[in-house]
Amino acid sequence: MLSLLRGARRDILTLASIPKNRELYDEFARLEKSSKSGRVYVAFSGGIDSTALLHVANNYYRKHEVELVALHVNHSLEKQSTEWALHCIASATKIGVDCRVLEKTDRFSIPTSNIENWARDLRYRLIAEMIEEGDEVLFAHHADDQIETVLHRILNGAGPFGLRGMPERRPLGKGFLWRPFLKLDRQIIIEHCSAYNLSTISDPSNQSFRFLRNRIRGEFIPAAERVHEGVKSGVLRLAGIQREVASLIEDLTNQFLAANPCPPN
Repeated sequence: MLSLLRGARRDILTLASIPKNRELYDEFARLEKSSKSGRVYVAFSGGIDSTALLHVANNYYRKHEVELVALHVNHSLEKQSTEWALHCIASATKIGVDCRVLEKTDRFSIPTSNIENWARDLRYRLIAEMIEEGDEVLFAHHADDQIETVLHRILNGAGPFGLRGMPERRPLGKGFLWRPFLKLDRQIIIEHCSAYNLSTISDPSNQSFRFLRNRIRGEFIPAAERVHEGVKSGVLRLAGIQREVASLIEDLTNQFLAANPCPPN
């Protein structure tokens, strides 16, 4: 009887480790095809998106015996910043993941304008400075983030290299940045957090319409969807086309430079 109970407990634990949303898990499992020579990190803000990513990544890498570390960047922009950092440490520790907090130092002064861009650039810079050769950092950007990025760049008059949107994978410092959820609708991520009753935090700056990106999310996209229901899929198709255009430009440029090398000074 005792052996049966132990076997049942193992089955329950195995089922608990599998995300209830297969689409999210299947998309993430594509990472198995990549070769990893270093550690795997998750950029962890404590919000819904990165909480789901950390949860799924932990399920996946625990089975593959790969070391996973959560990275939380404290921008010191809000009075709750320290509280959020403590929440991230507690949430990661609860599932057996080490969480490191990267603090803004005096060498990074907070600007009076373009705070959103500054915060994003600081996050990438602090993470890039600490990772080693072959390390991989997972970010929780999803398809809705991609749509907002492309629309933001359209409004700012970007060309093919801007309109191709965020790449799924790119170099970062000595390692790589990877966005495993980039093709997923955010609703799938929300449902995953709800299914597992995951504790998350909400940054009030994400609701402030003083930032153009938030106005795109909260006003522009809903208005556009009332005009044309397929606006989101259309923007994603546009980004895909522009990726092909940008790639072609790069290939032709490289071919031209190879055939016409610049003379030495």
